[in-house]
Amino acid sequence: VHHLKSEVTSREIVQNITSVPFASPDVEWTNKTAIFSQAVGQLQDVLKVEGNYFTMGFLLLMVMLVRMVKATDVHPRTGLLTGTIAHGLGDLYHFAILFLLVFLLNSLVAHWAFGGTFKEFKDVRTAMKNQLQILLGNLPADFDQHFLMIVYVTSTAILMFFLMLNFLLAIVVEAYTKVRQDIESIEVENEIVTDISLTFKHRFQRTWYRWTSTQQMLSVLQRNVATRSVNAEHLRLSGISVPEARQFLNVYGSLQCLGSKESKDVYERAIEKYKAKTPPTQDVVQDIQS
Repeated sequence: VHHLKSEVTSREIVQNITSVPFASPDVEWTNKTAIFSQAVGQLQDVLKVEGNYFTMGFLLLMVMLVRMVKATDVHPRTGLLTGTIAHGLGDLYHFAILFLLVFLLNSLVAHWAFGGTFKEFKDVRTAMKNQLQILLGNLPADFDQHFLMIVYVTSTAILMFFLMLNFLLAIVVEAYTKVRQDIESIEVENEIVTDISLTFKHRFQRTWYRWTSTQQMLSVLQRNVATRSVNAEHLRLSGISVPEARQFLNVYGSLQCLGSKESKDVYERAIEKYKAKTPPTQDVVQDIQS
């Protein structure tokens, strides 16, 4: 609606500008300029409003981009970017202060030494802009004809590029390494496609096998968190029925992150006991707990 309204308004303003009777001898020149100035003023107002809408839209898109990147930390594997930033935020903050300080001082030196000789350093703002170009590999014209300029370009390349840039890379690599170590320490983590499929699989199995509520199962897990394991006896003593306990052990005991290959036989023994609707013996319980 706003776009259509703006288009109609802009068309009317342009028509007002083009219809100013400059060639008419019956209209005074002051009236002609007043009509033209009024139309141009209206056009400027429309352009200003359009510019504000454009700026607002750009900011909203940037916010959406940040939110999308932040949303990737829902899974450890896709959260590498946000995790790296979070781990290295303190070092990145101090690096930014150091980089800006050195960059500004180097620009002041370049302006003081070469402002009267090279147009690229005629003021501090232009010196900062061209110093950034030097970091990107664009050297000033005829810099090799001036000995002090050669010294400046060489020192800038060594200090700002080889040292500061490598400091930044070292901070990022160190933070990334910490994130990778944290991910490897998560025993229940799989790649994202597997975790998503397991989520839908759990919902289907919960409905199909009539599992108990998630809140009740969480209470069982929280009561036995000290043992770092939940076995068939824990489920039975918590009031969970035999079929539910059997299916629970069968599904989650088969996951590599929750049980090793060596414990597979122990789980199968417990499941067979529940199939016969008899509680497991004490040695089976001790094997599962171990």
